Amino acid sequence: MAKILVIEDDPEVTENIVEILELENHNIQTANNGSVGIEILAKSKPDLIICDITMPEKNGYEVLQYVRSNPDTFSTPFIFLTAKSEKNDYRRGMELGADDYITKPFDYADIINSINTRLDFKKKAFDFYDKQLENLRLNITTSIPHELRTPLNTILGFTQILRSGFKEMEEIELKTIFDNIHDAGLRLLRLIVNYIYYTKLLTNDLSISKKEYHQLTVTDDMIFNLCNNIAEIYRRKDDLLINIGVIKGKLSDEHFLKIIEELIHNGLKFSPTNTKVELLVRVLDNQLMIEVSNFGRGMTQTEIQSIGAFQQFNRREFEQQGLGLGLAIVKKITEIYDGNLIIDSEPKALTKVKIYFPIK
Repeated sequence: MAKILVIEDDPEVTENIVEILELENHNIQTANNGSVGIEILAKSKPDLIICDITMPEKNGYEVLQYVRSNPDTFSTPFIFLTAKSEKNDYRRGMELGADDYITKPFDYADIINSINTRLDFKKKAFDFYDKQLENLRLNITTSIPHELRTPLNTILGFTQILRSGFKEMEEIELKTIFDNIHDAGLRLLRLIVNYIYYTKLLTNDLSISKKEYHQLTVTDDMIFNLCNNIAEIYRRKDDLLINIGVIKGKLSDEHFLKIIEELIHNGLKFSPTNTKVELLVRVLDNQLMIEVSNFGRGMTQTEIQSIGAFQQFNRREFEQQGLGLGLAIVKKITEIYDGNLIIDSEPKALTKVKIYFPIK
């Protein structure tokens, strides 16, 4: 049983629809014009709306615009009821977001088939997003405690060793312990910084209101220093190749460098030592291209499509660090500047991450 709102100014048509829907045990609300229908929508959340086009006060198009612009109703299935058959009417309705048309005169099957189809599609969509949300909850529940606990355990474990016997240790042993504590601290700091950064991106704290006023001023040295510092963390400076051409584009230096930072981290993290990780920056066909390639674990097409925060792949097979925030941050920044993110990858083969930003 579904709650259905019928907006129709013809009492006879309304009565016929109500009789049909009541036979199917649906719960029916009615409105005799668009204004009354919008008033009902403001108080109630129907599962589906059937609406005439030509009505007094507010027509069907105005009702549909309200439905699609309201966060509480924007996903509600909307079926137009009309005596017209001109293509322009269909086109305008579909452009505004109508789900279906039923042309008067109609019969029992017309109404029921359309309603059942739309309600079934809505249920499948909600089931899909519920599953995605549950997966996100599970990933957050399992990954955050693990990623915070691991570096903390390292720090606490080595500091306990120091407390109990640092006087008897050789200098080389102390250095190894200090290096491990330092690396664990950096890992923990990076997790926290990226979590805050991603949250700000989502809340538009770092989004761009006037993108046309941004112009890159990044120098080659800034990129080289950033990349080499990251490579030093992984002890892989000899594995890094940097190829920089023209740097030109309408995005902020901060976001440009953040993209490179995250791509280089990922490239070094998910590829073995003594394999090359290459950064390429250049202008191609009036677009700024950033490309990072590596020979590493690789990704399947399903994994590429599932990229997001708190999303990790093959956790049981591989020990890995991070919350999946790196590529999620890159993806979000790319969207802010109307860029295009392309990932070409196969498992255990070459992976190329390419980002294109329009220059003009």
